[in-house]
Amino acid sequence: MSDLNISKMKKWIKGALLFAILGTILLGCKKDDGVDGGTLGGSFTLDGTTYILDKGFIIDKGGEYYIILTSTGISATPGGGDAFVGKGDLVSLALISSSPNSFEPGTFTYDSTKSKIPGTIENVGAAFDTVFDTETDIDDFNLEVTEGTASVSLSEDIYTVTFNITVSTSSYEGSFSGMLTELID
Repeated sequence: MSDLNISKMKKWIKGALLFAILGTILLGCKKDDGVDGGTLGGSFTLDGTTYILDKGFIIDKGGEYYIILTSTGISATPGGGDAFVGKGDLVSLALISSSPNSFEPGTFTYDSTKSKIPGTIENVGAAFDTVFDTETDIDDFNLEVTEGTASVSLSEDIYTVTFNITVSTSSYEGSFSGMLTELID
């Protein structure tokens, strides 16, 4: 091989390598808008309409644990506690754990007295096709619950959450299975 061909081959290899590195960087990096949350998913139904739940979060509020399930378009703000951004659907369940120091899976029943008895549901919230910004408080979406139950189980890192909640005019029924990303309040 002549020196001219070797020189051309070296330039070609350098160019191809540079192109591959730049392609990897450009395709592999994206803007990080928020915390994505645990995955697998589920859905809930309200008045015959099904809403998809793709992500799950859990927030410890001192023995009261918020499990928040959202559609793809909603993310938690990094370090923002219960602040979410994006547009989509959200369901929140405020559950009173039997342990003040950690969330204990189990069956939870709605308590209309809101006396924070272990094993009860304190609040339930839902939002549909809603735009969330850092000023949006999930407690603004609390429902007037009349009765309801939620069941949470844990196997390794996978939570299974099922719920059936009745409000004055409707009933929410749904389930989610996947990891729950822990958020700091």
